[in-house]
Amino acid sequence: MERPNVLDVPDEMALSREKFYAVLAARIQPTHRPRWYLSALACLAALNHQDEVASLYTLLLKSYIPKEEQLDLTRKIREALVILVGIIGAAKIGNALRALSEVTPDGLRDPTCYRKWENHEHAVARGRDFAKSIYGENNERGRSSRIASPDYDFVVLGNGNIGL
Repeated sequence: MERPNVLDVPDEMALSREKFYAVLAARIQPTHRPRWYLSALACLAALNHQDEVASLYTLLLKSYIPKEEQLDLTRKIREALVILVGIIGAAKIGNALRALSEVTPDGLRDPTCYRKWENHEHAVARGRDFAKSIYGENNERGRSSRIASPDYDFVVLGNGNIGL
């Protein structure tokens, strides 16, 4: 049986991958040029479409990112994905990073671990301050998460010890 066309769009009207990203890029203001593809890569990683992460990255290098900016923006793409581990999950981000690595040219690889020397207590304090800047001193969110699921509270909020 043939798979239904979910969007009810005739095949001849369907956009190719390249045309889709061209339309997406054209809708963004020039001053926001790097942002559209960071969002697109995050969405693709969240949906566990690591093959599309690799395809988009390859297209970006070919058509959107100037040669002189490729190393810096490749680092930013990897950093954006690493930051999303807490939101999307380590497994999906790991899949996306491995797929990205497979298509990253040797000259754009960065073997440096920038967090290697980071002090754990300092990082926890920075995270606590960041959470407070978002949620304030409102403890109601912490209480409601403990009631909703003590395991969620333990895993996400560190047993309620981050001041929420």
